[in-house]
Formats: sequence, structure tokens, C-alpha cells
Amino acid sequence: MKITPAHDVNDYAFWKRHSTSAPQSSATSLNLKKEDIPLVLVFDNSGKMLPSCGKKELVGVDRLEAREPTIALLRQNGSLESRVPNPGMRVGYCSRGGGVIESVIQPQWYLATEKLAKLVMTLTEPENGEGGLVFTPASSKDEWYRWLEGMKDWCLSRQIWWGHRIPAYRAIAPDSLKVDDEQADSLWVIASHEGEARSKLPLDKRNWVLIQDEDVLDTWFSSGLLPLSTAGWKGLEPSKELSIDDQYPLTFIESGGDILFFWLIRMAMLGSWFSSPDCSGKGGKLPFKEIILHPLV
Repeated sequence: MKITPAHDVNDYAFWKRHSTSAPQSSATSLNLKKEDIPLVLVFDNSGKMLPSCGKKELVGVDRLEAREPTIALLRQNGSLESRVPNPGMRVGYCSRGGGVIESVIQPQWYLATEKLAKLVMTLTEPENGEGGLVFTPASSKDEWYRWLEGMKDWCLSRQIWWGHRIPAYRAIAPDSLKVDDEQADSLWVIASHEGEARSKLPLDKRNWVLIQDEDVLDTWFSSGLLPLSTAGWKGLEPSKELSIDDQYPLTFIESGGDILFFWLIRMAMLGSWFSSPDCSGKGGKLPFKEIILHPLV
């Protein structure tokens, strides 16, 4: 049996439950036995095998090209019992390029959603007979709550070449520039532009090199563009001509039920949080008063 938590979604979930090196936040209420299960990458971002694969002759070989030599090695030491087709095996392929999709653990940016989801649930219910959120059809309200109650942290990172760049800058010491490693001497700064990022650095690090993260925001994060722009992007910043009440919220939003979670709930989380005066969620409003879901054909 193999456990490869750095390259398999199910194994990673197993690692979080059973490994002593998993974050404490991953611990469950069950009294599960813990073991020192390492989180090891066996191929790099280009798909080439790393020394951690355990076979010198495979290091630097593409992980697809390493399959037949691996079979040969198993046969040489007598470990290969048989090799037969498995019709039940599920292998993911890219719909565009046709390449085999393989999991690999990577550092990503996440948005903590627990407080945001609770705020949306609170604002969904009417208070003293006023406010609240109206659903058409009314049955979609149960689905709304099901998604909110089961909310997990939102992975915002996407490794594609189009979209809104994540406003995060990595500051790297000049003598560490040749070190291509997340553990290199560096720190991260969140800012809307490079000048602001540099101003946030400690005085003794103002001469460090700033490199903006190449990742872009998840497509669904664009759901926040309307509520965030009407709320002033950084919170309650109404224009001189219009008050925040004139700009926000919308009367209703019409959409399809298939993106109730992917678009509308995320729009509600971002809008209700950032429309509050101090960006704490307190006093925030939902970006719409009614949701009308049309049929899908």
C-alpha cells in the first residue's frame, strides 16, 4: 500500500487525519492514531522525477517516461506479480491539451470563509419582520443554507496567464535571489501596487527585491467586482454625488441555480463583508434583496 499525500487528494486527506506533522487545525474530534507520515514531492513542477523518488536512474526523467523503467525495476527485483488492464481506473485528462492530470501539492492563497458565511446566514433571515433575503423559487433557500453551513476556506490561487493578479509581493533579500525555494530568505507583503508594498517593508528591508506573485485570482472571485466597486473597494467610501444607499444594494439578482454557490454566495460574502464601515462585517449589507433563479434548459 502506498501513501503519497503530496500527489493524491485522498491520500492528502488521510495525511491530515493521521500525520503528526499535519496542522493542528486539521485534527478531528475522533481519537485517531497518529504517525509521522512525511509530505514528500517525488516530481517537480515540470514533471521531472526528484531524488526523493529513491532511484538515481530515474532522477530528472519525466514522470510519464519513468513508468516503463519503473516496471522494469520491479521486474528485476522480483516485486512484479502481474500487469493487467484495470477498466475501473479513473485517470483525469486535460480537456484542452489532452495531458494526464496529476495532483501535486503547491503553496496557495486562501480566503478564510467561516466569518463571512456566518454573516451571510445572519443577514439572510429577516429581523423584526424587515430585511432578509427573498428566494424565487422559495425552495432554493434550503440549498443556500446547505452550501453556507458546509463552507470550506476558499482557494483563490489559479496558475493561469489571464485574470486579476493576486496583490501579493514577495520581498527577497538580494543575496537570496538565486535560491528558488519558498523557504529562502523572504517575506510576503499584501498591497495594491509595488510602491505600497515597499512602504510596508521594515526600514532595513526597503532595498529588497519585490516580485509580485504570478498567480491570478479564482474566476469566481470576480463575483465581488460589483459589490466591491459600489461599496468603494476598501469599504464604505460613497461618491460625492451618491450615498452608499443609492449605489448598494441591488434590488434583485437573476441567475441560474447551477451557480448559486459558485457566484451568488461568494458575491454575498464579499459584498456583505466589505460594505461594512470598518470592513469587519458589522453593519454590512447583502448585495441584493432578492434572488430569482431561472430554469435551465
